[in-house]
Amino acid sequence: MRKPLTGAILGFILGLALAVVLQQQGVWPLDQITVFLIPAVTGVIVMLLLSVGREGSTVTYVIALILLIPALVWGALGIGEAGESGQLNGGCLVQATSSVPDSTTVTDTSRGNPFQIDPDGSLNWQAASPTIFMNYQWEMWVEIGGIAVPFDDGEEGNEGGSPANEGDIPNVRAYAEAQGIPIDQLTGVFMVGGFASTCDGFGFVELTSDGLTTPSIVAIILIIIILIIIIILTFAGRGGQAAVESATAAAAGAGGAAAAAGGDSAGEPGEDPDDETLFTDGFESGDTSAWTDSVPAAGAAGAGAGVPGDTDGDGDVDLDDLSNSGDGGDESIATAIAGGAKGTDYEAGMWDSETGELRDTSGLTKEDHQEIAEASGLDSLIDEEKMDRDAGFGDD
Repeated sequence: MRKPLTGAILGFILGLALAVVLQQQGVWPLDQITVFLIPAVTGVIVMLLLSVGREGSTVTYVIALILLIPALVWGALGIGEAGESGQLNGGCLVQATSSVPDSTTVTDTSRGNPFQIDPDGSLNWQAASPTIFMNYQWEMWVEIGGIAVPFDDGEEGNEGGSPANEGDIPNVRAYAEAQGIPIDQLTGVFMVGGFASTCDGFGFVELTSDGLTTPSIVAIILIIIILIIIIILTFAGRGGQAAVESATAAAAGAGGAAAAAGGDSAGEPGEDPDDETLFTDGFESGDTSAWTDSVPAAGAAGAGAGVPGDTDGDGDVDLDDLSNSGDGGDESIATAIAGGAKGTDYEAGMWDSETGELRDTSGLTKEDHQEIAEASGLDSLIDEEKMDRDAGFGDD
């Protein structure tokens, strides 16, 4: 059965977990590509994997696509910015040096080449503005999924009236903890930007780490779990579909084998009076499962001779007797219907001795047939036990 919505959700989560690993290990920041495009692509892939070649409604297909297409489009819009470098506008200059060691200006950084900072190391910077900023506002932000999320802001008086600013931090971790910044949760590469008075810009920074970080480990475990679920759903679904197709093919083969015997409408080996349709509504005569009882062997016809109208020797009078009666059998019915012809001549209906005419039997219930039989002077035209078991008459 199709599982497009399940596939889309699992694939999207898989893509997000992969994006976390890439960001935490300093490969790529959490931009439009990693937060939206990669998850949307993996969502489409898993959706197709759990849907193509399976039966099911297309409604969940549409819902899954409605969820994935916006993310796919928004993520694709970020492809054009994948190769951009840091920017600094307004005439300001910023240069920084870390103990990694790494020394750079903002415009030298990029997604693939961020400025690296060791959380347990040092950092110093120098900044200069084209004019003296007095009583100015500033703000810092980090980009997540193409959206700038502010994390710090303030207002600076600059009482000294200096156009330059510099700082020296001997231990980044200690400084961050004093400022209330959870630096342990900020490992990996980030796109960081902001403004100060008339200057604005952004650059790429990586807080390095030794080995796998805790978020990376959690993301990798999640990736493994999701892959296992996808594999199970993929093979379980294919196996179930294959079983259905195999069963269908086997049934079709069995039906074809039964139909190979010309005129064998009952589906048993050989053609016999069971395969002669007596009623206009398509029911067959006699016992369609015990087909060998329909035609008595030579010399056995007299076994039921003591019962009037019993031409097949089974001890009662039923439709088998009429189909085998020829010009004999129950004369009160046989002679009244087309001179006692057999089998297919009964398709027009059944003789009703009360009205003295043929009665259309299409749509008649078992009780209707019994009334006709009693009105014709017979205990039963049909073997009720056989009819209940094989012929398929309804009760309404």
